[in-house]
Amino acid sequence: DGRQLSGQAAEGQLFDTRLSQVSVDMPAVADRSQRHLIIHGHVQGPATDLDRVFHDTPLSKQLPAELLDWRFTRGQVSGHLLLDMPLSKEGPKPMVIVDGQGDGVTLANKALDLTVTDVTAPVYFHLREGINMPRLEGKALGGSFSGSWLTRGPDSQMQLAGSLPVE
Repeated sequence: DGRQLSGQAAEGQLFDTRLSQVSVDMPAVADRSQRHLIIHGHVQGPATDLDRVFHDTPLSKQLPAELLDWRFTRGQVSGHLLLDMPLSKEGPKPMVIVDGQGDGVTLANKALDLTVTDVTAPVYFHLREGINMPRLEGKALGGSFSGSWLTRGPDSQMQLAGSLPVE
């Protein structure tokens, strides 16, 4: 019926993540099945919350398997978040865009038996386009590294350079 809703919130919370400068909009649409809710604002919280969003919500069905192989177990994330969520099954596809920073993040990949620690990187994530970390630094296998990580659809490309101790 074309109803529209707009609101502002000084702050809120999603899991253990603090949201601030939040705007919530439900644009007017002619077709009720196309209603959707748009939420955007600043986020700051533990990387484990990002892991929960990726693995424990309906978004997990839309993320590339290569990204889901990694679990975020420590560290902090901050940045700007945009969620565009349908309010019916027939509605538009969900959209998630994050433009932020990860600091001291630990990632674990059980299949590869690999844990990467102290990861610091600017991160741009787009649900349809993938993840873009043009510069990342961290530690793994007893050494430190720097590099980049890009995903596009089902393809993932990680380029790392660093040094490892040899015994």
